[in-house]
Amino acid sequence: EQFWTSSIGGRPALYSKPKLRGEIDLPDSSVDLAVAISVLHHIPNVSDVLRELHRLLAPGRVLLLREPIVSMGDWRKARPGLTKNERGIPLAWLMTTLAAMGFRVERVTFCNFPPLPVLLHRVGVLPYQHRLTTYADLAASFLTRWNARYDRVGLLRKFAPAAVAIVAKTA
Repeated sequence: EQFWTSSIGGRPALYSKPKLRGEIDLPDSSVDLAVAISVLHHIPNVSDVLRELHRLLAPGRVLLLREPIVSMGDWRKARPGLTKNERGIPLAWLMTTLAAMGFRVERVTFCNFPPLPVLLHRVGVLPYQHRLTTYADLAASFLTRWNARYDRVGLLRKFAPAAVAIVAKTA
């Protein structure tokens, strides 16, 4: 809430905190744009939240998503740097669920090629802080998208994008 403001780029902005299950106190079809950047994989009721976003979006309006599409390890064991219930969202499930809810996927872009940040850190470069490294990530993710799997068992399986960015519209 500390970042909430009454306008963005001179246009009015309204922020609404969701209820515990993800419901937002706004009328049907009252939103032009919904954005969820690396947030859905932290919550237990992804389907409910996507359904709520669809309810809120006016016809033909846009949902922007970016989510990890890998398992993030065995949640029954300690996973340094991750929250207790954090897990990626399987790509096939996400695409099927969006379509079943009435979203039309306009664009899918693979991103977050895991070996790249490791390599860049070794040479003292912060990944995703430069246009060139971001384009390198997009290229590597695009070229290895065929290898994308939810479970990344074995070294070869790590050479694939770990996340997806989706632009979807309501029908």
